[in-house]
Amino acid sequence: MARIQNYINAETGELVPMRVVEIEERDANFKKLWIGHLLDAIDELGSKKLQLLIWLFDQADAYNNIIGTVREISQKTDLSFGTVQTTLTALEAKNVLRRRTGVITLNPDVIFKGGTSARMDILIRYRNMNAQDVEKSNQNTENCRTEHVKVSPVTSTQ
Repeated sequence: MARIQNYINAETGELVPMRVVEIEERDANFKKLWIGHLLDAIDELGSKKLQLLIWLFDQADAYNNIIGTVREISQKTDLSFGTVQTTLTALEAKNVLRRRTGVITLNPDVIFKGGTSARMDILIRYRNMNAQDVEKSNQNTENCRTEHVKVSPVTSTQ
C-alpha cells in the first residue's frame, strides 16, 4: 500500500512530498521447506523416517523447537526407538536439526513455519547454538585439565 507523506529536506527546510510504501508480511501462515537442502537428508531416509521428519515439522513450535526425548517421540509417533534415534542422528549430520537434552531445534534454513522476520530471528538463535556449544565444550576441556603436583614420599618418624 503506497501513500504520500511530507518530509523535511534537511538542507533547505522545505517540505517534500514522498511516496511511502509499507510492506506487510504475507507469508506468516505458510509452512516452508527448502527442498534442495533436504534432498541430501531424504536420500538416507526410508518411509518411516520420512514420517518422523513430517511429524517433527508439524510439532515444531514458534521457535522451531520440539520438546521431547527420543523415547517420548518414539511413543508419540509409534516408531521404534532405533528408527527415531537413527533418523535424528542422520538429520543432525545433515544440519537439518540440532539436539540438546529434551529439545530438538529444526534448522530454519531448511524448515520453518512462519514469516520472514520471525525466521531471521530464529535463524540467528540457531546459528548461535553451535557457537555456544563450542564455547561450552572449550570450557569443559579447560575444567578437565588437571595440575600435576609433585608428591614426595612420606616418612614416618617414631
